[in-house]
Amino acid sequence: MSLPLDCHILVQNQVISYKIKLAFIEIPSVVFAMLATLLIRPQRKSFWLTLVGLVCMILMWLIWALFIQPINQQIDTWIPVNAPSNWAELRYQWHFYHLVHLGIA
Repeated sequence: MSLPLDCHILVQNQVISYKIKLAFIEIPSVVFAMLATLLIRPQRKSFWLTLVGLVCMILMWLIWALFIQPINQQIDTWIPVNAPSNWAELRYQWHFYHLVHLGIA
């Protein structure tokens, strides 16, 4: 995506505004996936598939927490006149980590 800086900041700030709302979905989903994994333990094939799904969910959360969220925090402070000179590189990294996130999903 190659939006100009001012449009990029506007779009990112709209996306970032959903982080609190999504926490109410993502946290319980991981907890229920853990519970499902424990409850389905006697069924070997289903257990392993559920465990793989749980591990993927945890990996997705870690990618968000370690890579995506720090970039979001930087972008949240930007206005077009004070954005860093490497903003396009940060935008590329943000997109790259989202692609990795999507690949794990």
